[in-house]
Amino acid sequence: MTSPLPQLLEKARELPKTPGVYLMKDDKGRVIYIGKSACLRDRVSSYFLASTSLEFRKMGLLDEVVDFDILHCDSEVEALLT
Repeated sequence: MTSPLPQLLEKARELPKTPGVYLMKDDKGRVIYIGKSACLRDRVSSYFLASTSLEFRKMGLLDEVVDFDILHCDSEVEALLT
């Protein structure tokens, strides 16, 4: 089975550099992680870079993530409230 990470990185690099919320999903389409960002492209892409060092509670996340969705927001505060 091949890793979905290269495809996820490519998808993330196409995101806008705007604030928003990202929803990481597993192979059954279930949301397994929700995050917010001031710059969706930079934040979401950072998960899928080989050089990324994730904190302990997020380390196993990449083993489960096969897709993600985003919600656009007008500001980082709106993303936080969302």
